Amino acid sequence: MTSAAIIAICIGVGYLVYFGLALLCRDAVRKFLDGFPRSSVAGKIFAAIALAWFVYVLHETNFGRFEQLRYLVYVIVAVGYYCLIKHLNELLAVRALGGIFILAGAPILDAIRWHESSWRLCITILMYLLIVKGMVLVVSPYRFRHGVDWMYGVAMREKVFTFSSGALGALFAIIGLIVL
Repeated sequence: MTSAAIIAICIGVGYLVYFGLALLCRDAVRKFLDGFPRSSVAGKIFAAIALAWFVYVLHETNFGRFEQLRYLVYVIVAVGYYCLIKHLNELLAVRALGGIFILAGAPILDAIRWHESSWRLCITILMYLLIVKGMVLVVSPYRFRHGVDWMYGVAMREKVFTFSSGALGALFAIIGLIVL
């Protein structure tokens, strides 16, 4: 199984899990999504994940003539994490989730870049949309709440989004299992 197939299956399973939870536990999902932006625990966890991933990316980067200053990156990130959770805790969970979306795009796009199937473009398009969504969430995290309110504002719209996520999940799972 190729890395592109594994990525497609993981994306499909993620969408199918959301579809199942949104279908079976509508009120719990809505309550979770309403409370997520101001969740202190989620903010600290997602910020730690995003910063650890950022440090990993910087660790793999060639600093050139500034190589002797590499240790400062770790100090700056540690101080930055403290400052983040202490002074920028307002909507930190959404901002950190946006950072993870931005960081997740690169390895996935690298993994599927040279796959011979044209179905890889579905994953490529989804990843670029995810990166743009991450940028929006980092810059204006209040849009997360607006999006949740808009999606759950009308019952028919909620059903369309729920079933379209299920269909998208099934499509990506099929692409991963059969095509890629």
